[in-house]
Amino acid sequence: MYQNLNLVLIKQIQNEMSRKINNALKKKELTMPQTELLAKLIQSKYNKMTLKQLENSLHLSQPVISEMAVRLENKGFVQICGSEQDKRIRVLKLTKLGERQGKVAGEYIADVERKMLFCLTREERKNLKELLQKIWENIE
Repeated sequence: MYQNLNLVLIKQIQNEMSRKINNALKKKELTMPQTELLAKLIQSKYNKMTLKQLENSLHLSQPVISEMAVRLENKGFVQICGSEQDKRIRVLKLTKLGERQGKVAGEYIADVERKMLFCLTREERKNLKELLQKIWENIE
Protein backbone atom coordinates (compact mmCIF):
# COMPACT_ATOMS: atom_id res chain seq x y z
CA MET A 1 0.00 0.00 0.00
CA TYR A 2 2.64 2.59 1.06
CA GLN A 3 5.63 0.83 -0.46
CA ASN A 4 6.26 3.35 -3.26
CA LEU A 5 5.60 6.59 -1.47
CA ASN A 6 8.28 9.24 -1.98
CA LEU A 7 7.37 10.66 1.42
CA VAL A 8 8.64 7.50 3.12
CA LEU A 9 11.99 7.83 1.35
CA ILE A 10 12.20 11.55 2.13
CA LYS A 11 11.46 10.83 5.80
CA GLN A 12 14.11 8.08 5.93
CA ILE A 13 16.71 10.42 4.40
CA GLN A 14 15.74 13.19 6.82
CA ASN A 15 15.96 10.83 9.80
CA GLU A 16 19.41 9.61 8.80
CA MET A 17 20.72 13.11 8.12
CA SER A 18 19.34 14.32 11.46
CA ARG A 19 20.95 11.39 13.26
CA LYS A 20 24.35 12.07 11.70
CA ILE A 21 24.13 15.82 12.25
CA ASN A 22 22.96 15.50 15.86
CA ASN A 23 25.81 13.07 16.60
CA ALA A 24 28.31 15.58 15.20
CA LEU A 25 26.69 18.50 17.05
CA LYS A 26 26.69 16.71 20.41
CA LYS A 27 30.36 17.68 20.76
CA LYS A 28 29.30 21.34 20.65
CA GLU A 29 26.36 20.79 23.02
CA LEU A 30 23.89 21.71 20.28
CA THR A 31 21.01 20.15 18.39
CA MET A 32 20.14 20.80 14.76
CA PRO A 33 17.17 23.07 15.60
CA GLN A 34 19.36 25.06 18.02
CA THR A 35 21.99 25.40 15.30
CA GLU A 36 19.34 26.63 12.86
CA LEU A 37 18.29 29.24 15.41
CA LEU A 38 21.90 30.39 15.89
CA ALA A 39 22.32 30.54 12.09
CA LYS A 40 19.27 32.81 11.82
CA LEU A 41 20.77 35.11 14.45
CA ILE A 42 24.14 35.13 12.68
CA GLN A 43 22.43 36.11 9.42
CA SER A 44 20.22 38.77 11.03
CA LYS A 45 20.90 42.46 11.31
CA TYR A 46 22.78 43.20 14.56
CA ASN A 47 22.76 39.45 15.46
CA LYS A 48 19.38 39.71 17.18
CA MET A 49 15.75 38.82 16.49
CA THR A 50 12.51 38.75 18.41
CA LEU A 51 11.12 35.39 19.47
CA LYS A 52 8.17 36.02 17.15
CA GLN A 53 10.50 36.58 14.19
CA LEU A 54 12.28 33.32 15.00
CA GLU A 55 8.96 31.45 15.26
CA ASN A 56 7.97 32.63 11.78
CA SER A 57 11.39 32.13 10.24
CA LEU A 58 11.97 28.63 11.64
CA HIS A 59 8.33 27.50 11.39
CA LEU A 60 8.32 26.42 15.04
CA SER A 61 5.83 27.12 17.82
CA GLN A 62 6.27 29.76 20.50
CA PRO A 63 6.82 27.20 23.31
CA VAL A 64 9.52 25.40 21.29
CA ILE A 65 11.34 28.66 20.47
CA SER A 66 11.07 29.82 24.11
CA GLU A 67 12.50 26.56 25.45
CA MET A 68 15.34 26.62 22.92
CA ALA A 69 16.10 30.23 23.85
CA VAL A 70 16.36 29.37 27.55
CA ARG A 71 18.63 26.38 26.86
CA LEU A 72 20.87 28.44 24.59
CA GLU A 73 21.01 31.24 27.17
CA ASN A 74 22.00 28.74 29.88
CA LYS A 75 24.90 27.65 27.64
CA GLY A 76 25.96 31.28 27.11
CA PHE A 77 25.17 31.25 23.38
CA VAL A 78 22.42 33.91 23.46
CA GLN A 79 21.08 36.59 25.74
CA ILE A 80 17.33 37.05 26.25
CA CYS A 81 16.27 40.64 26.81
CA GLY A 82 13.33 42.95 26.33
CA SER A 83 12.95 45.08 23.24
CA GLU A 84 14.09 48.69 23.61
CA GLN A 85 10.72 49.83 22.23
CA ASP A 86 8.51 47.40 24.18
CA LYS A 87 9.86 45.44 27.16
CA ARG A 88 7.08 42.83 26.72
CA ILE A 89 8.66 41.75 23.42
CA ARG A 90 11.48 39.28 24.03
CA VAL A 91 14.59 39.56 21.90
CA LEU A 92 17.33 36.98 21.45
CA LYS A 93 20.80 38.43 21.03
CA LEU A 94 23.72 36.29 19.90
CA THR A 95 26.82 36.24 22.12
CA LYS A 96 30.37 35.92 20.78
CA LEU A 97 30.45 32.33 22.06
CA GLY A 98 27.13 31.62 20.32
CA GLU A 99 28.47 33.05 17.08
CA ARG A 100 31.58 30.86 17.24
CA GLN A 101 29.61 27.73 18.14
CA GLY A 102 26.99 28.46 15.48
CA LYS A 103 29.61 28.82 12.76
CA VAL A 104 31.40 25.60 13.75
CA ALA A 105 28.09 23.73 13.97
CA GLY A 106 27.11 25.09 10.55
CA GLU A 107 30.34 23.65 9.16
CA TYR A 108 29.45 20.24 10.66
CA ILE A 109 26.05 20.33 8.98
CA ALA A 110 27.53 21.38 5.64
CA ASP A 111 30.07 18.54 5.90
CA VAL A 112 27.36 15.92 6.55
CA GLU A 113 25.37 17.25 3.59
CA ARG A 114 28.44 17.19 1.33
CA LYS A 115 29.13 13.57 2.29
CA MET A 116 25.54 12.49 1.74
CA LEU A 117 25.29 14.22 -1.66
CA PHE A 118 28.75 13.17 -2.82
CA CYS A 119 27.24 10.42 -5.01
CA LEU A 120 25.41 13.02 -7.12
CA THR A 121 26.90 15.06 -9.94
CA ARG A 122 26.93 18.84 -9.69
CA GLU A 123 23.99 18.96 -12.11
CA GLU A 124 22.04 16.39 -10.08
CA ARG A 125 22.64 18.37 -6.88
CA LYS A 126 21.40 21.52 -8.61
CA ASN A 127 18.31 19.70 -9.92
CA LEU A 128 17.62 18.20 -6.50
CA LYS A 129 17.76 21.61 -4.85
CA GLU A 130 15.42 23.09 -7.46
CA LEU A 131 12.95 20.21 -7.10
CA LEU A 132 12.96 20.37 -3.30
CA GLN A 133 12.46 24.15 -3.44
CA LYS A 134 9.53 23.67 -5.81
CA ILE A 135 7.95 21.12 -3.45
CA TRP A 136 8.49 23.42 -0.46
CA GLU A 137 6.86 26.38 -2.24
CA ASN A 138 3.89 24.16 -3.16
CA ILE A 139 3.43 23.07 0.47
CA GLU A 140 3.45 26.61 1.86
